Amino acid sequence: MKTRPAYTLIELLVVITIMALIVVFVVVNYSGIMAKSRDQRRFNDLKSIQLAIETYKFENKKCPDGGNKIVEDLLSSKKDPRTNQRYYYSPHPTDCKYEICTLMETKRNLDEDLNREGGVYNYCLFGDRVNREVK
Repeated sequence: MKTRPAYTLIELLVVITIMALIVVFVVVNYSGIMAKSRDQRRFNDLKSIQLAIETYKFENKKCPDGGNKIVEDLLSSKKDPRTNQRYYYSPHPTDCKYEICTLMETKRNLDEDLNREGGVYNYCLFGDRVNREVK
């Protein structure tokens, strides 16, 4: 009777362990990259909304209120890439200030590193003020 060469149990376990480690490494990095790309899209959306509001203020010499059609159309077209919800917009019509906020999945390199519950970071853009993370 001929014997065929075969792999030992140890060799099979080593190969399976290496493959499992590679899969875990790829999955972890992929999810982190996806979270960063969604955060970048959120950041770009907020900047786009801020630019539209500032353009409106410049062209019309007044502040858009909460029910302004241009702002509402822009807010309804720009939504969170993960939850598909609108971004938070709060105008302050008396002093022409506003804030636009969203929740980021990763910590951004900003002036303040303020961690929120569950590792979620609230990022806001403020009209006529400095942009920052808030609690």
